[in-house]
Amino acid sequence: MSFFAVISESKATETWLMLQGTNLLPGLMPLAMSTILSMCQRTGSRAEISYYEVYIERCYDLLEVGSKEIVVQDDKDGMVHLKGLSRVPVNSISEFQEVFSRGIQRRKTAGTGINDVSSRSHGVLVVAVSTPGSGDSGTVVSGKLNLIDLAGHLYTIPTQN
Repeated sequence: MSFFAVISESKATETWLMLQGTNLLPGLMPLAMSTILSMCQRTGSRAEISYYEVYIERCYDLLEVGSKEIVVQDDKDGMVHLKGLSRVPVNSISEFQEVFSRGIQRRKTAGTGINDVSSRSHGVLVVAVSTPGSGDSGTVVSGKLNLIDLAGHLYTIPTQN
């Protein structure tokens, strides 16, 4: 298990680093997807994405029109499942950017004293990759990567929020 965090002093750049970036320096999420999709093309694997937000202790699917609420359930083994979360297959970085940008636009935001558009929710990009196993067994090897953009923690005195 690995943990990676993007932290900045200003608190205004984490989302930019995770989501957007530039064409020359893409954000962590597009950069990860570019690498994953490149590997999928070489290995015959398949990638699907889900994108949801956690806002006021509820989860919402950002890839569905209307950002429908997702039901969070625990199974008998203690595993958490997000019932109703959509999964969208992506085959190229342009497909990813098109789908992902629609999800970004649906995220809850508001203005602050230091930032006109500040995320008010935690955003989670889930990348699921499946690869056919070798031989005739029909087995599939799969894995998931969760990339999380945490809502900004704003100090109330400097930002007047």
